[in-house]
Amino acid sequence: MNEWTDLEAARGVLLAAGGAMETERLIDHVGWAATRGLHRHGVDGGSLITAIRGTADIERVIAGQRGGVVTCLSAAHAHGIPLIGNPPGAVHLAVPRSRSRLRGGKRTPGIVVHNETHRIGVDPHRPWLADMPSVVNRILLCADESQAVVALDHVLNHNLVTPDEIRIPASGPGTGRARRALSRVNARSRSIMETLARLELEDAGIGPIEVGALIESVGEVDLLIDDLVAAEIDGRQHTHGEQVVKDRERDLRLTRMGYVVLRFGSGHVRARMVAPAVQAALERFGGLPR
Repeated sequence: MNEWTDLEAARGVLLAAGGAMETERLIDHVGWAATRGLHRHGVDGGSLITAIRGTADIERVIAGQRGGVVTCLSAAHAHGIPLIGNPPGAVHLAVPRSRSRLRGGKRTPGIVVHNETHRIGVDPHRPWLADMPSVVNRILLCADESQAVVALDHVLNHNLVTPDEIRIPASGPGTGRARRALSRVNARSRSIMETLARLELEDAGIGPIEVGALIESVGEVDLLIDDLVAAEIDGRQHTHGEQVVKDRERDLRLTRMGYVVLRFGSGHVRARMVAPAVQAALERFGGLPR
């Protein structure tokens, strides 16, 4: 066969798989030369996935091929759960513990398999996707502590899961980290940056911290530290228009009431500038009468 015939055959294998396939499996089917040729001629390719452009839900395709259910960090975006840091570099699939292997043979690099002991709930409208409680519980066990707290803060604040639906196994990989993360969750937290600012303050030993503190004639303050420092974590809506005027009026009312007001943008939070500023304010003004 000539090169174009090889390419058409390789493209046919991709189409039969739903438009996407693990690159390693595609190479097994059609060879390295044809796979590389696809990558040169309008097919998106990488070390993990080769996909025809326009193919949606690559995780869904892989789940169907391999007989798993998309879960954990790979399912977060489908459920609207916020993530921090880089997108997951692998596809996370859940399978029952009674099945030791994925359909199609050996485990493939770039696919993380979670052998679940409990029943794997699936989304009623997307059977290839684990349901919200299953995804949240797997993130709690699999993700790092900050990521897990961000995810749990969001889903609890938006009533996407109930506290009763959060389960941590008695033992096993990740259970200690999951318990620490769960102990730091606060359902009153309304944004990723607010959660990260609170975690930074807690890591620095600064507190007590009240999240969404209600102050008469002012309303909710994002973070109130030691009943003195009102830390506001501003999103883009606070940078222009009438909101700026409202924020200044709030700040003046808080200041007249004896609070120290500090405002932080997302860049300040990412640079971990919240704790040093709050600590300095507490040291400077903490001993003064209100």
